[in-house]
Amino acid sequence: MKIQNSKFNHRRSELRSREIQNSNYGFSLVEIVVTISILVFIASLGLSELFPLRDSLQIARTTEDVRSLLFEARSKTLAGEDATVHGVHFETGMVALFAGETYVAPGNKELFFPPTVEIANITLSGGGADVVFKKLTGETEQDGSVVVAGSVDSTQTRIIYIEKTGTIRIE
Repeated sequence: MKIQNSKFNHRRSELRSREIQNSNYGFSLVEIVVTISILVFIASLGLSELFPLRDSLQIARTTEDVRSLLFEARSKTLAGEDATVHGVHFETGMVALFAGETYVAPGNKELFFPPTVEIANITLSGGGADVVFKKLTGETEQDGSVVVAGSVDSTQTRIIYIEKTGTIRIE
């Protein structure tokens, strides 16, 4: 009886191992697709909250870059570099540091904005879109403000104020 019992147990364990080998323990394609769809949906909810933050950071970075360019133009004028005055020209999608009394397109240091940032408004004394600094004092006759805004969401803005004294502040 023991021999028969042992054969029975051996055959039984052999059948179990075959059942385990033949059974499907993986995931079906439908389960994988549904899981990925749910994860993509959850990720998209999280990312949609980050877009305004990204735009706000790009506006802040661009505003600081414009301020730096204004400071550089003023510094070059005060230092007497190239024996001339320097200024900054403003356009919707870029600013340019130029040498001389007036802006001429080629040969300037240009700063192009990211596609989500633009200059929304230029309000300078005497109209125009150029700020030129005076030798010796660093003052300007083109005082006023420049609004840097989001091109998609124009409610996100930073304002650059240019004082007659040549100082620059951001709000």
